[in-house]
Amino acid sequence: MSTHELEERRQQEELEQIRQENLAMRETIRQATEKSKQVREKAKNAYISETLEYQERFREQTFLQQENISIIRDQYRKVQEIYKRKTTDMNERLEFLTTKANRVETRRKLELEGSCADLENMRRKIEFYQKYITKLKSLVEQDQGVADLFTRLRNDDMEEQLQSDAQGEPRFGGMENE
Repeated sequence: MSTHELEERRQQEELEQIRQENLAMRETIRQATEKSKQVREKAKNAYISETLEYQERFREQTFLQQENISIIRDQYRKVQEIYKRKTTDMNERLEFLTTKANRVETRRKLELEGSCADLENMRRKIEFYQKYITKLKSLVEQDQGVADLFTRLRNDDMEEQLQSDAQGEPRFGGMENE
């Protein structure tokens, strides 16, 4: 074997070794690529599953929130109905009590007017009887005769009775007619 042959053989062995290394590198690259694809696929699947999981949670939360909003709206509607009913009742009660207060005030005014009129009539009657008593007293003091006394009294009573009838005063039982 000559040097040239040796050299060639050595070059072939080196070439074979480089091929082997190339194959090994290709295999390593293929494995790395395959591993990278697997990792990427796992990451993608994990991302998709997490996304689906978050999506499902979000849907559940949205559904619960919609139920809560529905309950709140229903409660609000009921409270609003109660409020409207109470407001209506209070307005009706206010109207009733206002009408009642107005009637009571009107009645009080009428009773006050009636009492004032009664007091005025009583004052007139008292004045009438005071005059009547004064006349009786003066007649008794003068000691005139009984017939004269009754005559004067009847005449005076008739005049005052005519005046009181003209003024609309009521007659009092018995004394004016005697």
